[in-house]
This record gives sequence, C-alpha cells and structure tokens, in this order.
Amino acid sequence: MTSLREMQVEIKKYFLGESKEDLLSAETYSKLSIYKSLSFNTISSLLQNLYPLTLKVLRAREDWSEDKWRYIVLEYFENYPSKSAVLNQAAKDFSLYWSNQGEEFLAELAYYEWLQLEIRIMPESTNKTQKQFSVTGCKRIANFSYPISLIAAQLRAGHEPDLSTKTESLLIYRDRDHKVQSFQLSALTAYVANRLIALQDFDQADLESIYSDLEQMAGQQSNPGTLRAGFDALITDLLQKDILLLA
Repeated sequence: MTSLREMQVEIKKYFLGESKEDLLSAETYSKLSIYKSLSFNTISSLLQNLYPLTLKVLRAREDWSEDKWRYIVLEYFENYPSKSAVLNQAAKDFSLYWSNQGEEFLAELAYYEWLQLEIRIMPESTNKTQKQFSVTGCKRIANFSYPISLIAAQLRAGHEPDLSTKTESLLIYRDRDHKVQSFQLSALTAYVANRLIALQDFDQADLESIYSDLEQMAGQQSNPGTLRAGFDALITDLLQKDILLLA
C-alpha cells in the first residue's frame, strides 16, 4: 500500500512533470491534471503581470521560448513556495530566484518592479503625531548596481536598455495621486533621507540638528551658504512630493 508521504511526493513530481508513475488512480490523475494546469497558468500570469519589464528583457534574448518560460515558472514554483494566502505574495521572491541564477541585472530589475507593487498597495499610516513633520509610510530606499529607473523608462519606451555599471540609490514612494514615483538620491540626500526616516516624526529643531551634523561632515570642503541652500531646497522638494508631510 502506498503511504501518504509517497503519494505526496508523487503528486509533487507529477505537478513538476518529473514522473508519470501510476501510483494514483486515473480519475485522480485527471483531476490533478486540471489542477496542475490551473496552478501553472495562475503563477505564470501573476509573474507576467507583476514583472512586465523583466519579461520583456527575457523575451528579447536569443534563447527565449515558451518552453523556456514554462521551465522558469515551474522551477520558481518548486523552489519558492508561497507561505501567504495573498496571491501577490506568491511572486515576491522572483528577484531572489534570478539572484540565485547569477542574473544580477534581472534580480535588480525584478526587485524594482516588486517595490512598485509593494508601495502601490501599502496601507497609509494611521499613527498620529504631535510633531511638526512626519515621513510618509509609503516609501522604500533601495540601492542598485545599475541605473534602474533609467533602464525601466527605456524598456517602457521600447528602447534598448543601457546596462552601464553606474549605481543608483532611489527613494521610491507613493504620491498624493497614489502613483508610485522614484526620487534619485545623492550621497547628501541619502544621508538626510535616512536620518529623517529614522526619526519618522520630527520638528524644526530636529532638522537643524541634522543640518548641523551635515555641516560638520562637510567641513571646509563645502561653502556654508551653498550647503544651507541645498539642504533647504531638499526639504522643500520632499514636502512638495509628499515624502515629508506637515502635521
């Protein structure tokens, strides 16, 4: 008699197309075949819908085929099973999949696309603050080895992506119109943004403290007037983009 464990293993093999041993009845296999097709189509459609730019890069490759895509979907489904009942979460590890394949560019592009979804559906913060300012809860800071926002724009426009090695730091956020935007960060703006995010809620005195630390870091290498103007312009820009919010 076949044990439950052996039956579970055989079902998994059947789903992945690795075995056709008749450990189960013909009726059961018929039902599994339907389930297998539905599951594959669900995961395949999910990945295509959430990672259109990644898929566009794959389709432009010389070795692309529908069989290749089927292999990718099945391999991903086998090695990165979802632990969540939320359907979108089943596609969360697509970036990790490409990283483990040694495809760092595809890993970064997929991560960028995942962040677009994550921030788009992120719930608004309901925390009340007594401070003058707060940082939007709908944001992420991400560092990339490629100019990923430029590459994404090129792919959307149907152009060949520029895979230069220029790094890029982005603050990805949701604006007041619920559109996901990217704010490029320099070393200075990244420092300020990380300080503000660490505080989350703050007053003008906190801004002055951050500026004072920034001034000490810059030392004599920067003109105080230029540094101050740049800092004030950054805070104004962050407010206009709803990255910083007035209480």
